[in-house]
Amino acid sequence: MKSAPARAAKQAADAALTRRIRKVHAESGKTYGAKRITAELRAGGVVVNRKRVERLMRQHAIQVRRLKRRHRTIIPDPAAQAVPDLLRRNFTASAPNRAWVGDITYLVRREALCRIPYAVGRNLEERS
Repeated sequence: MKSAPARAAKQAADAALTRRIRKVHAESGKTYGAKRITAELRAGGVVVNRKRVERLMRQHAIQVRRLKRRHRTIIPDPAAQAVPDLLRRNFTASAPNRAWVGDITYLVRREALCRIPYAVGRNLEERS
């Protein structure tokens, strides 16, 4: 059984280490878990065990913010017919309104996945 002064010293050391853990955790944008926090603390000269960091994070409800998985936006149909490449990757146009190029850009926002379709139609030779 540990004496009261030994327990008090351990609690003080745990409190100091918890403050350092919170600091590293906040600096990482709350994305670092126990392994990375332990590595950061060790790089800063603190001798600490990963299991101790895990215990303190669990006791003080320091949780990792989990990043959302990327959503697959296009799932090709294997039975669909391939679209022919009419421009043959040659994006120069001989006159205006001869070749139009379009694309869809996906932006991930906190609220939802935004699709921004756009089309470009210009005579690329006029730019010179």
